[in-house]
Amino acid sequence: MFSKAHYPDILMPEDLDLYLADGWFRWGQSIFTTSFLNFNSQFYRAVWLRVVLSDFNDDKTFKKLSKLNAPFRVEIQQASITSEKEALFQVYKKGITFKVSESLEALLFGTDKKRIYDTREVCIYDNDNDKLIACGFFDMGKDSAAGINSFYDHEYKKYSPGKFIIYSKMMYCKNLGLQYFYPGYFAPGYPAFDYKLDIGRSALEYLDTASEQWLHINTFDSVIGSVSEMREKLSNLVTHLNSVDVEARVLTYRYFDANLVADFNGYNLFDYPIFIYCLEFVPEIINPVIVYDFRDQHYHLIRNMSVGMADKIEDQSTEYSAHLMKPKQVIFSSDNPEIMANMIASAFRSNIKAES
Repeated sequence: MFSKAHYPDILMPEDLDLYLADGWFRWGQSIFTTSFLNFNSQFYRAVWLRVVLSDFNDDKTFKKLSKLNAPFRVEIQQASITSEKEALFQVYKKGITFKVSESLEALLFGTDKKRIYDTREVCIYDNDNDKLIACGFFDMGKDSAAGINSFYDHEYKKYSPGKFIIYSKMMYCKNLGLQYFYPGYFAPGYPAFDYKLDIGRSALEYLDTASEQWLHINTFDSVIGSVSEMREKLSNLVTHLNSVDVEARVLTYRYFDANLVADFNGYNLFDYPIFIYCLEFVPEIINPVIVYDFRDQHYHLIRNMSVGMADKIEDQSTEYSAHLMKPKQVIFSSDNPEIMANMIASAFRSNIKAES
């Protein structure tokens, strides 16, 4: 599955280590993972990052930032939410272009009353007026920590407080003897998160979804595992299908991240962001769909069942939203688009449609 969410009542430090090593991230008082994101109706790959703290040193960037922020006071302690921090967070939100939580309370706790994370904070104060100018939260595991967020007063932007906070978190964790620091994900092609690629670069790794291995960021290939790769592979198959007189089109799937919704916890829903749809669209029928999975480099013909049907059926020419789908059976798989197209041409219309 590409997206999952868990809602533990208790999360031990060593359990958080395991989650982080598998590419999971905090969401309120739950924890989730995903391979794909949707920003402004565009799909992006979520690439999870970590810094190997034993390989991380106070590099030139950190030394420069430390000198730049020397006039300020840095405090690291157990996290708390105060009116001062909430006010700073609201100021910060006004100067950014991407969407964040409505409040720190919502970001860290959501609607839960439980507290399963050991959360610390970095606070930076202007000594001239004792003003809080920047703050950031991070969660502690046994051998690792995860950065949650950083925010600051935009009047102090020239001091790069966001980057300085992340470096401060990392140095704090390194001095405690922790092995890894996880700054979350970046999304190739979506520049809002690219700043993470310049922090501790020499010790930065990414989680390769296909091999399930952490690799140095210098080996990263922005195409492999991306939605653009999936689209290219599916478009190639569409060409083969059309050549054997099978109508087919690539559709995006509106509910690709439904597994992250608490009400669908444990449903294991269909979570591919794009797929091939064959046959004529009939609202009441769930026709099998074709996906390309970069993890095994195969096409898969999948039969789904409906978990829910949309109240209003909209145009399905580019986006599929008629049904919330759950995989029922993989009917056929191949790494060869020609073999896949010929199989569908000979059997899809007669056998599979009759069984749908």
